[in-house]
Amino acid sequence: MKEILSYYLRKNNNVIIETLQEHIDEAIKIVNKIEYSPILRYAKRISPNLKNFDKLINLAIVFHDAGKVFFQEDNIKNKEYLSFRGHEFFSSYIFKSFCKECKANFTFEENYGINDYELINFAILFHHHSMNIMERLNEISFKTQYKIQWIEKLYESLNPFLNEDYKVFLKSTIDNIKKDFKRENAIALIKEDIKLELKNIWENIWYDRNKKKISLIILTILIVSDNIAAQNKRGEAQAKNVFHMALEDFYNFYLVKPQCKI
Repeated sequence: MKEILSYYLRKNNNVIIETLQEHIDEAIKIVNKIEYSPILRYAKRISPNLKNFDKLINLAIVFHDAGKVFFQEDNIKNKEYLSFRGHEFFSSYIFKSFCKECKANFTFEENYGINDYELINFAILFHHHSMNIMERLNEISFKTQYKIQWIEKLYESLNPFLNEDYKVFLKSTIDNIKKDFKRENAIALIKEDIKLELKNIWENIWYDRNKKKISLIILTILIVSDNIAAQNKRGEAQAKNVFHMALEDFYNFYLVKPQCKI
């Protein structure tokens, strides 16, 4: 079986392919100077106990496209493109499952100075927020028996970016997801859980001023790293527009040490 793909497009007899592992690696490189950035100084004014911010951002990047594992196709030779519409909801589902494993061993406050995984999950859920969220969620439909075989591949894609403890938790997470997918009406049940998570995260974060600010900071950084990484890896398939130019400006002004531009 091939690697999990993050992007696939057949255009003018050329095939542009990006694996999930390649995309994560490129996105992490985009934010590798964040410890010296103005955005971190601002975040610490909002949340003085914040620590290991680079690792927190990396965690959001590692899991933001993990849900694409369920949108893979066994045979794509004759396909024009591979669609991942709604993958962010399953990325959130995977990350929440992962966090359950983590919580049995430590709190997020110990590692990051914030005791709420939802601040990260907010970014994962909404990194395509400009699109119709509920429409994207309701349209998701696939047969689990054809997707469960891909779940094991997720470990290989995410493993290189996690520390040893997280690797153990990821294995347990994958085992639990496989059990979830063997339930009758698994997709319908998971979608209902995701709808509840959307509601809970919104209520928990949007009405708390500091949580909202930190969540939006994480979300913005994720959107910037995600889109610039995609531009870097996919080249002409992702033509630059005003949106991408705005992201690059944000990157140069807020995500790197002054005078260090892309």
